[in-house]
Amino acid sequence: GRRGQDVARLFRAAFEASGLSRNAIRSIINNWHGSWRRHACALSAFWEYMRRKGISVEQLARIDKPYIIIADYITDIIKYQSDAFVIQAMTSVSTMFELIAREEKDIRNKVIEQLMLKPVANTRKVIREVTIWKMEQLLDYIVKLNVERDKGSLTVNELRRVVITIFMEYSVLRLSELQRAMLNVTQIEQGIIIICSNLLKGKRGRVEVTFKVVKNRAVCSITRFQAWNEKRKTKTTDKDLLLSNREKQKIINTGRMQQRSIHSYEQCRH
Repeated sequence: GRRGQDVARLFRAAFEASGLSRNAIRSIINNWHGSWRRHACALSAFWEYMRRKGISVEQLARIDKPYIIIADYITDIIKYQSDAFVIQAMTSVSTMFELIAREEKDIRNKVIEQLMLKPVANTRKVIREVTIWKMEQLLDYIVKLNVERDKGSLTVNELRRVVITIFMEYSVLRLSELQRAMLNVTQIEQGIIIICSNLLKGKRGRVEVTFKVVKNRAVCSITRFQAWNEKRKTKTTDKDLLLSNREKQKIINTGRMQQRSIHSYEQCRH
């Protein structure tokens, strides 16, 4: 439309004034594909702002400190535009200055960062609470295994499944994240163990989960871990992997045995 044509002219004129060839300019616009529409919409408002302020394209191309005009522009539109539009406008104008060979420090700096704090915070997604289905049934089943555990009749594999299931339920970590986890048991005498892992989905990154001893030993993660660790061939000491390489390989070789066993716990009603 008309706005898109105006923005295209603005782009071409700014790029030509900065010394780029017409072929290079055409390639830049063509390579944007679907992004061009978003940039065109945001830059059309910038075009109107320039006209109101009496800023010519030639002046725009000669600006040494783009963050000054970007800051003024954001301050102007933040009063009446949505937070999402302000973010897109800042991105589009910054991209334009980057393409006409302005340095990053002269485009995005602490001034722009401070101006964008509120719009960015307002558009940040809320981390939703994770629903744990059938947790009551699962814990009831684990409680019933308590007698067998005290008798010492549970196998190493059965104890491992219970431990990992409790860790998954209490921490909401996935099985794949627990398989890669490091376990810190340096404070186990004080009733504390720490799991260190990487979140693989959603909000990714390093995570530490602290487990503490609870009065109900039947569902106490530390009590369950100690019972399992005593029967293992490879004991966990200080900081070590939650699962040894041999235990991981056993899970893989048995065709996702761990997933099936945990799934069967969740389906169990007796």
